[in-house]
Amino acid sequence: MVNSFPALATNFFNYLIVNNLTEAANFAHLVKANSKDGDDFYKKVNYFWTKGDPASKSTAIWMLVHGRHGDTSLYKEPDFDYFEEVLAEQNQSAIGTLKYGIEDYLVVAPKRTLELIASLFKLKDSEPLYDSIFYSMFENVEVVEKNAEAIKEFIFKQTVEIPLDHYMQDLLKFLENHFGFDTVVDYLLKKANYFEAHPDRPRSYYDFVFSNPKLDQETREYNFIQLLDRFIKEKKINNDGVIDALKPATGVSAFIYEVLSEKIEQNRKDKDYLIDLAQLLHIFKEPTESHVKLLINIGNQLAANHTITDDELRSIFPDGYYYNMGSRSKSGQGPFPQDVEKKSMIEKLLAENQLHERLGNIFKNILIAVERDIKEESKSDDW
Repeated sequence: MVNSFPALATNFFNYLIVNNLTEAANFAHLVKANSKDGDDFYKKVNYFWTKGDPASKSTAIWMLVHGRHGDTSLYKEPDFDYFEEVLAEQNQSAIGTLKYGIEDYLVVAPKRTLELIASLFKLKDSEPLYDSIFYSMFENVEVVEKNAEAIKEFIFKQTVEIPLDHYMQDLLKFLENHFGFDTVVDYLLKKANYFEAHPDRPRSYYDFVFSNPKLDQETREYNFIQLLDRFIKEKKINNDGVIDALKPATGVSAFIYEVLSEKIEQNRKDKDYLIDLAQLLHIFKEPTESHVKLLINIGNQLAANHTITDDELRSIFPDGYYYNMGSRSKSGQGPFPQDVEKKSMIEKLLAENQLHERLGNIFKNILIAVERDIKEESKSDDW
């Protein structure tokens, strides 16, 4: 009726408003038929608003948020006077309507929209709102570009304590594209610190790896190296998975190996730096050959130039790698292919690299563990 017979819809809705305002609420969608007439539209909104009861005010809010076909050119900043009043009154029906659509007002009044969204975030049972808000927020590129600083402030002030599942990637891409990689790290660390203090709260950056398609692989890997340096300098452990979220999917690539090798040489007299670097690289559960070569370099430097205990030296290797634990699979009888590949890699590295005697003993233990598992699986009927 709204699209096919707009004049009839408008006249019928006008009749209901004048003669039976309660019944007119059931036909509030008819306001769309003449929504481009601003004077008439707001006259209808105010018919409901001035009635004053929560249900009528909720209808007025619905008309403002959903009654204009999503045409934001028709939205007005004074609409916020209505929104803020129902929020202050805790009109739950009106607030429920407001939750899904208020983000469209970013094009009209970004600051007031973000302030209102912040108030909505503080309400009980607001979790379903998060993804809807960020979907719309980042969809409008022009709004984002014009209001990047305000959006950044909103993100840091209002989203640290909440879980963000589907749009965490978009949020981090926004921060990196507009403010740089360090801002991404700052945000995730702030989140990590909050969740460390509130372990009962669900968090939103586990089990995902941030990847910004605007950056080439070398830039991502360079950022990761800078992140390692920052964590070492600030004496941070892998704060609640922050490095896991920002690690390159490639593991220790040739580029990372080259740059970190230079850093190891530059910091060869700094025992803490060498140990911290090795332990931060534990995020890669299955070390590649380049990764293990870095650990050999670090281990040689530590064993030759520093007073170090066996436990400290052993700690540069991930437990899973040292004890040959971790996820493995096979499709038939015999040893796990991962164990066979690991044995081959260790033997190759032992043959090609000169190891300090103490480091060599550690590798012998690693080799013994993997050979033991290969032998046991070779005899096993389980697969």
